[in-house]
Amino acid sequence: MTTRLTIPPAILVCSSWILAPALLAGQFKRILVDGSFDDWLGVPVAAVDDADAAGAFDFRDVAIANDDDYLYIRVRLHGAGDYAGFHHQVLVDTDADSLTGYSWGGLGAELFVEDGVSYQQKNGQFNEGQGSNLAWQVSSGGTSNQFEMRLSRATLDAEGLPFFDGDEVTVAVLAQSLAWQLTDSIEGVPYTFANQPEIFHGARTLVDLENTFWFYQEVGDPEPDWLLPDYFGDDTWKGGNGFFSFGFAGGAYPVAVQVPLTPGRTTYYFRTPFLWEHAAEGVALLVDAHFSDGAVIYLNGDQVRRIRMPDGPIDGATQALASAPAPGEAEMFSLPAAALITGENLLMVEIHQAADSRDSLAFGLTLTANDSVPPSLEEPAKPVDREVVEGESTVFILGTIAGTEPYEFQWFKNGEAIPGAIGARLEIPVVLQEDAGSYSVTVSNASGSVQSREAILTTTALPVSFANEAWPADQTLTEGETVTLLIDALGSPPMSYQWYRDDVAIEAATAASLTIDPARLEDAGQYHVTVSNRLNSLTSRRATITVNPDRITPQVQRITAASGTVLIAFTEPMNEASATDPAHYAIPGLAVSGATLGDDGRTVTLATDSLTFGQVHALAIDGVEDLFGNRLSVTRLFRATILIDGDFSDWTGIEPSATDPLEGLGTAFNRFWVVNDEDYLYLRFSFHENIGRLPVDYYYQIFIDGDNDPGTGLTVSTIGSSLMIENGSGWLQTGGGFNEGSISNVDFQLAPETASAEFECRIALSSGSDGVPLFTAETLGITLNLVSTSWVVVDSGPAEAISYPLADLPPLVDPEPPTSAPLTIRAAGNQLEVLWEQRTLETSDTLLPDSWVPVPDATSPYLIRPEGGSRFYRGRD
Repeated sequence: MTTRLTIPPAILVCSSWILAPALLAGQFKRILVDGSFDDWLGVPVAAVDDADAAGAFDFRDVAIANDDDYLYIRVRLHGAGDYAGFHHQVLVDTDADSLTGYSWGGLGAELFVEDGVSYQQKNGQFNEGQGSNLAWQVSSGGTSNQFEMRLSRATLDAEGLPFFDGDEVTVAVLAQSLAWQLTDSIEGVPYTFANQPEIFHGARTLVDLENTFWFYQEVGDPEPDWLLPDYFGDDTWKGGNGFFSFGFAGGAYPVAVQVPLTPGRTTYYFRTPFLWEHAAEGVALLVDAHFSDGAVIYLNGDQVRRIRMPDGPIDGATQALASAPAPGEAEMFSLPAAALITGENLLMVEIHQAADSRDSLAFGLTLTANDSVPPSLEEPAKPVDREVVEGESTVFILGTIAGTEPYEFQWFKNGEAIPGAIGARLEIPVVLQEDAGSYSVTVSNASGSVQSREAILTTTALPVSFANEAWPADQTLTEGETVTLLIDALGSPPMSYQWYRDDVAIEAATAASLTIDPARLEDAGQYHVTVSNRLNSLTSRRATITVNPDRITPQVQRITAASGTVLIAFTEPMNEASATDPAHYAIPGLAVSGATLGDDGRTVTLATDSLTFGQVHALAIDGVEDLFGNRLSVTRLFRATILIDGDFSDWTGIEPSATDPLEGLGTAFNRFWVVNDEDYLYLRFSFHENIGRLPVDYYYQIFIDGDNDPGTGLTVSTIGSSLMIENGSGWLQTGGGFNEGSISNVDFQLAPETASAEFECRIALSSGSDGVPLFTAETLGITLNLVSTSWVVVDSGPAEAISYPLADLPPLVDPEPPTSAPLTIRAAGNQLEVLWEQRTLETSDTLLPDSWVPVPDATSPYLIRPEGGSRFYRGRD
């Protein structure tokens, strides 16, 4: 990046441009952050940057302004950029002292704004805590070649103190990729806050027709930067007081020619400064111009008016569209007062000759400021009549308004005021038949008002048609599934819809689509829709919907268990009566005391006796049905794990991995526990006292050495961290940097969310970056930081980093499904009788795969005497 600070506006003295010695002065402007940049007129560019980040967020320049409440920043790009595709940062050295605050790019930033959130850095740290009262706004947030933003001058730091306490600041803007790689920046732009100028009263001539000194060029074309305020010109520029002319007889204009111009050119260029020491608000800039042909007018480098010139790019060979209709008579029009700046202003004019008047030219103007000019419409033919197809949008726009701002607007339809229509333009997002009529607007200020012409809005309509005659489409599905019928209707709104099944209207089915969820056997049939608007009504094809019976047995998708809770996730919604019957579930060695069906209809929570972490259990499910009577009988194995819910009973029996004694404040770490299952690493940590909520009252950082090599990754304590969890987000550190990009697949959870002295969390063992796993060693190194909200490390622990060997757990293999031959158990007096058809009778007290043993010498029927506890039997060939 090559950033250059721009120079303040120059001051004209006799025939030389002399650089003003003052620091880059601020501009007092009230900017509306709305994606319209007209209110940046007059704000000079503060710094420019070369094109050096092609295809990315490549800064072109930055401009800065302020009012009493806000600091405004506008950035322009060399090409259009997607704001949402990058991270955006603003660093502000609020005391303009590079030796204080966080050092970056030659400034010392006390205030750091990242993606619209403020952070304190006044103590020299990168992020010392979140600020408040930023009042951030940015626009536009989509794809554009320029963006504007604001931040409050009353922004508070993490300690509740104001950031801004002086008049001078230094600003830097940065863009980073979503992987936090620096894309481009503009560094160290100094800025001095401007005070609100006095409001102008009265009338004043700023540029006089005869007594104003102009620089002009009539030989060749000036350099492209002739519009910049720091342009000094060369020896081809001349100077003199108006009036400028050639080829007209004496008396053709009301003043004498003081500077005769040299004929033979297409374009002549003029520049003159004038002083303005007031606010740009509440004033009208009026021009009485003598332009014999066409003109382009600039104020402080911004183009503010074209007279008889074509649209599009303009150069020295561009001819005017026509000559003045009445040479010698002054043309009166306005310039936008928003383009004024406090101090030296520059008025620049290009005079272009028309093809039929190359033998004559005249140039001169008077520019006056006035605080009490009633509004007038310089383009009386606007707003123009509109003919719109119903359903499309339209907008009525006024032309240029001359007068003293601010203006008030009120739009009318057929002579009646439209409520809320008080802007400079009137937009109708969706035109309907009833919108036809006449529209006008009244423009008012403190000195008077003016009424526009009445623009006639005529509407036409398009009849209903179908873009896809194959819709709605035939569909075959299984009961319980969801089906949506679609129609793609074209035509002018409003359009009405009515869906039918077997030619009977479906109640409340009046949308552009029809969804049946869930589908049942009785929903089968033929469906069609009728679509209507004011011109016609059209009926779609008939779609045949076939609903087949659901004969698919539901399956167990996942079992998660800890403490006294077993969560069963089924593959489809279940029948509530059967799913909530505890008798349909059996876990050998554990009592099942309750079953609850979740809101999704697929998740059942069993209340059981307490479970021990790592212990394998068998869950027998028998008699649970889906919504269509399909019954599930299956045995699935599961391993008790840890639920991150703030209930630490599932850690029973797990010894601490490390302990830190109390040294100093009770906010210090106390004990640490670490375990793992097939999917997650679980971490529990406690403090010597209740520290509040994480990450609200304190922040936290968890560093993990995934390759067990202290020589790689970021050095923290005695480990080389490859992964950091900071306040719930994962960050890559394999290259040794504190933050090398985010990791999105850590599947992190932390509990409790309330104030506590103890917390538990989990981290996915599959965590990786760009497909590369981060946990590659059999042993992990782990250490933690407790951090204040000012980003000061309060405590680190444990004293020696945890070295944790990952448990290698064998995969769970579910028991083989039972054979089709039945096994029956029935009462026989005070005993039980077992009957089976297979060769061997086997028994188990746990249902685990290796727990089944043959019953010696058993023949069917086999008598058993009931005893305490549970025992299971099966037949096996």
